[in-house]
Amino acid sequence: MGKVESAIKMEISRLARREARQILAKSVEEVRRLNKKLAQIAGEVNAIKSRLAQESTRTRFQQAAGGVAVEAAESARLSPGLIKKLRRKLKLTQPELAKLLSVSVSAVGFWESGRVRPRPEMKAKIIGLRSLGRRDVRRLLDEQKAAARKVANPAKAAKRAKVSKRMKRKKA
Repeated sequence: MGKVESAIKMEISRLARREARQILAKSVEEVRRLNKKLAQIAGEVNAIKSRLAQESTRTRFQQAAGGVAVEAAESARLSPGLIKKLRRKLKLTQPELAKLLSVSVSAVGFWESGRVRPRPEMKAKIIGLRSLGRRDVRRLLDEQKAAARKVANPAKAAKRAKVSKRMKRKKA
């Protein structure tokens, strides 16, 4: 009788393990699906945070530049050394500062050398830059680069959007 009992016990234990594996496989698959969904949601949240930070930076820059009246900007002291010091503080190159202020690179060079003084509108923008930090300035520059890429080649941008939509569908 011992052999029959052990055979039945082994069969019962084998069937129990098999049943447990099937139940566990369902749970593991559900966890994988939920992890994918969580990663997708986390990506969307990060994108929203990034857009919010960009908007915040843009509005702060516009408020700072717009908050300085042109008349007040005319009387503000803005020497060539101060412009250069601000640029270095923000870790910007002359071309980056020029792109940020929408002027030519040579204009920034002339301002820093003292050959030419910035117009009152530009003075207001430069004074507005004082209230921003390095990260804010980087965000503004990245935003301008992204906008320039979209404008420069709309066909490529549309193609990139289609590809990213396909990739999102595959992930889901």
